[in-house]
Amino acid sequence: MPRGAGVGNADTLQQRARFFGYKRSYLGYCRVFLEEDVKDAFINYVEHEENIRQQLKTYRGKPLFEWKRAFFLDNALKPTRGDVLDLPLMTGGFSNDWYVPNYPHDSDEDAINKNREVVDTFWSQLTALNEKIFGKISVNKHLFATDIPLRDTFEQLIVKFRTTHPSDSQRFTGLMLQVQHYLEQNPDELCDIYLMDKGRHRPRTITKSIGRLNLFQGRNSKDPDKYPGDRQIVVKDKLTIQIHKLNLQVEAEERDIPNVSVIAIWIPQKMEHDWVSQNQGGVV
Repeated sequence: MPRGAGVGNADTLQQRARFFGYKRSYLGYCRVFLEEDVKDAFINYVEHEENIRQQLKTYRGKPLFEWKRAFFLDNALKPTRGDVLDLPLMTGGFSNDWYVPNYPHDSDEDAINKNREVVDTFWSQLTALNEKIFGKISVNKHLFATDIPLRDTFEQLIVKFRTTHPSDSQRFTGLMLQVQHYLEQNPDELCDIYLMDKGRHRPRTITKSIGRLNLFQGRNSKDPDKYPGDRQIVVKDKLTIQIHKLNLQVEAEERDIPNVSVIAIWIPQKMEHDWVSQNQGGVV
């Protein structure tokens, strides 16, 4: 096959893979010669297709709207031509990076109440609460739960947490896909969890000019060693969750939203994976 990978549309690549089929009786005699980039594309596509098949098995017999449209797909590939899809796609993959929600104020009252209940129930079940010594810095303003089973955290906190804004939801679904995939290979993985400011409600203003949440408190400008900033409250080689309790003021709507629970999640490099996610078309 002398042709290159082209623009990298996965559906086109699939159509060109007909040489895989209908050869079982003499498969051992078959040889396929490809350019290196095309070979890599086919290898990556196989993982994509196996992931879709597994999701179909998981959601067999369930309503289709419950199926989150998120799949593993190498960033070098696109699902199809842009004019084929009526809903926008988001590609991504967290690696040594934070998932931080931008629009928790977009949630309705029911979702806010549900998230508060999920967070409070989960935290109340944790018994290993310690003040974290962060290097030489005593970060004693937060409560810290260490070496918590990631599978339990995934099932009891992450999966149950609701995000409603399309951008937040798509990124959160991609994050869940990464964590679930890693757990399949590493079922005994542990994680660390912080209750920021020991659960005290932090005020945050959603300004008219920006329109999204600025979650993390910055470092102490006069004495950074005293407090390095929220972004640095993390265990770099482990999945780390920060639980924030917020009182939100939304300037554009002239309203206050008290006691909003928000989670920020650090994904270490060992959990990295590319994905593509599509908005559910109004269904959350």
